[in-house]
Amino acid sequence: MPKITSEDYQDYVIKDGKFIGAFEEMYRDCSDPWHQDSTQSLAEDIGLLLLSKQHYGRVLDVGCGKGRFTNRLKSVTSASVTALDISPTAIRVAKSRYPDIEFLVADVPPLRFPDESFDLVVSAELLWYVLPHLSELFAEIKRVLKPAGHYLIIQQFYKSEQQKYGKEIMQTPEDLIEMLPFSLMQHVELDRLSNHKLVTLVGKAP
Repeated sequence: MPKITSEDYQDYVIKDGKFIGAFEEMYRDCSDPWHQDSTQSLAEDIGLLLLSKQHYGRVLDVGCGKGRFTNRLKSVTSASVTALDISPTAIRVAKSRYPDIEFLVADVPPLRFPDESFDLVVSAELLWYVLPHLSELFAEIKRVLKPAGHYLIIQQFYKSEQQKYGKEIMQTPEDLIEMLPFSLMQHVELDRLSNHKLVTLVGKAP
């Protein structure tokens, strides 16, 4: 892959309808990818509100970046939290900021944990970046969840005229929900006419 010389994080991820996936380079070259250090979204707040009504002992955050939302997860759930990201740079930053959370470098899927290890799995703004492997990812999440476990998804969608990547796999929240091998528990959609966000909490289906 040619070296990318840009301070725009989008140049490292999905560009002109093509998946690039240079996440490590992005975290090295861009100061605040996805504005994750500087922005606290309403979708995150709603997701955490849904979780605050439950009890979780062990939580897995898949695609944690530099760990800001992971730390919010720990604060709300008071659980033992493990978090994964593909970028060693992001994980190094997360470890330095939040030493009471277990951060691991990992590409997913698969999830390298025993069956029924977690009460809750979370993926926030991850799914576009593993789009060809969604079925495998969902199967792995289902495998590592305990029988009464939950899966929280926070995900942005785009207007049909704006989406240039992955149309053949997923375009709308309804497309995603149809793929999920889980039982739908709670479902919230935000900003349907602009920056469309889905927040959904699902349970482990039999």
